[in-house]
Amino acid sequence: MHLVMILVWYAFLIALPSLVLKLASVIVHTRVGWLHCFLFGSAAIVLSICIRTVSILSGLALSASFGVALGVCIYLSIGSWFLSCRGLDREGKPVGFFGGMKVICVFLGILTILTISALVVARALSR
Repeated sequence: MHLVMILVWYAFLIALPSLVLKLASVIVHTRVGWLHCFLFGSAAIVLSICIRTVSILSGLALSASFGVALGVCIYLSIGSWFLSCRGLDREGKPVGFFGGMKVICVFLGILTILTISALVVARALSR
């Protein structure tokens, strides 16, 4: 039963960025296939886990603001590169690096809104 709960949690961790990326691509009028969304979601989770593992193993405690800035820079660079040839514009041409960056900026904006909403709800429920 414990293994099933872990697998459900990992499935959620992969599905959330995938769904948010698909929503961001619809907002920006870019076509990104579901397979590429799930590949990006998987890569995003693996990347986040690796960054956190390196931080713990190095013994250096990153401040929250530096960690967020580092995460945003890594997501922008990796996401823009990943979507540069996989995202298609309205005419079916690849969006390029800056088109991918536009999708990732919307992706990060949606994640920010979801995070702030979750924090507000958690704070309201804790009272």
